[in-house]
Amino acid sequence: ARVMRLLEAAAYLNPADYSLWHYRQHVLHEIYADDVAEWIYERNMLARMIASFPKNYQLWQHRRAVFSHLLQLLLACCDQEAGPPPSSSATENNSKNHRAGGPSF
Repeated sequence: ARVMRLLEAAAYLNPADYSLWHYRQHVLHEIYADDVAEWIYERNMLARMIASFPKNYQLWQHRRAVFSHLLQLLLACCDQEAGPPPSSSATENNSKNHRAGGPSF
């Protein structure tokens, strides 16, 4: 957690430093890969920084990576809750199920 706070302080001092954002992204992926709270904090911190530095390319690129990872976490969560997909044999044998690609009489 300390490294993230130090990187945040450094980012406010020099938000255009590519290496800083690259290292921050690396730390997020390695240490906080499944920690949704840390990724939400990162999103909120980026929103504050983008309000101060709206034309900073590195901020916008890091934001894109953060949202991409948050989307992956969300999809993984939804996949776990939904369970396995229905088997194809259950939809093929039903002649009333026109959307399953079976015969339409």
